[in-house]
Amino acid sequence: MLSYFKTYQQNLFRKEHWYAEFWGALTLILYGLSAFGDTPNPNFEWPPDLGFTHVLPDTVWKVLIFATGILQLASLGTNSRLFRGFCAFMAGWLYGWITLNIYIYGYGLHPGLSLGIGFIGVNAFAVSRCVAGLK
Repeated sequence: MLSYFKTYQQNLFRKEHWYAEFWGALTLILYGLSAFGDTPNPNFEWPPDLGFTHVLPDTVWKVLIFATGILQLASLGTNSRLFRGFCAFMAGWLYGWITLNIYIYGYGLHPGLSLGIGFIGVNAFAVSRCVAGLK
């Protein structure tokens, strides 16, 4: 088990753009976890939660966001460009969806907008590196 974490750490630090993807994955995980503890009272819902219910139930979105964050975090230690690119694409798509919901259903300028736009860029860059063949 210790050798697995040592190889994971070596794979992680060899990639120069891992840091931004790591924070993107961590943000998805924390957002998913915080959504599980969210109150069912509509007066206290976050703006992204209001739009998610129109397409899929909230529980599906929460699990999808949390699982994508976990998968993206796990993909950072692998050498598979396909897996890493897929996880970055899914994370970028979810960040886009979250950002659009904050923009459409939110009130005024929300700090989540700049965070979401930044992580969309990070994941788009990661996908382009995977497509171009760079690790």
